[in-house]
Amino acid sequence: MATHDTATSLTKFDDEDLFNFLVKTYQSQPILEKTALATSKPDTTREYWLEQVVNLFELARKARDSEAEELVREMEVFLLLRSDTTELVLRAWLLNKELPGLVWHILFPVDVHDLNLVYLWLRYVELLRNHEHSYPYSYNAVYAFLEGKLSKQQMAAVLPGYELK
Repeated sequence: MATHDTATSLTKFDDEDLFNFLVKTYQSQPILEKTALATSKPDTTREYWLEQVVNLFELARKARDSEAEELVREMEVFLLLRSDTTELVLRAWLLNKELPGLVWHILFPVDVHDLNLVYLWLRYVELLRNHEHSYPYSYNAVYAFLEGKLSKQQMAAVLPGYELK
C-alpha cells in the first residue's frame, strides 16, 4: 500500500504496488514480438506481461547498481513467492544458468528467514541439475551446502530424513 512520508514529501510504495504498476505499464505497450509464449494460447498475454516484469528485474540485478540492489533483490524474492510468477523467475535463472550459490545469496543475503524460499532454492537446484545433465552439484554437495547454512531444526524441517543430533 502506498504511504505518504510527510517528512520527505515522498510517496513510498510496497512490492505489490510496484508490481501492479509495472504490469499495468507493460499492458499499455504493444507486444512487439510474436513469441511462442504470447501466441500459443489466448490467455498467455498476461503471462507475457508478467514475464517482462521478471526480465526487467533480472536485467536490473545483472546491471549491479548498488543503489538499487536491495530493491531488485526484494522484488525478485517477491516475484518468486507469487504463484503467477514463480515459474517465470525459475525459468529466467535457468536460462541464465545462475549458480545455486548466487541464487542463495539473492534469497538470503543475511540469514534464512523463510523455509518456503529454501524449498524453492532446492527446486531450482533440481531444475538446474536436470537442465545441465553434467552439472556437478551432487546431492551430497547440496546436503553439505545446506548443513553449512541452516540450523539443525531448519534442516529437519526441509529434509524429512534428516535426524537431529
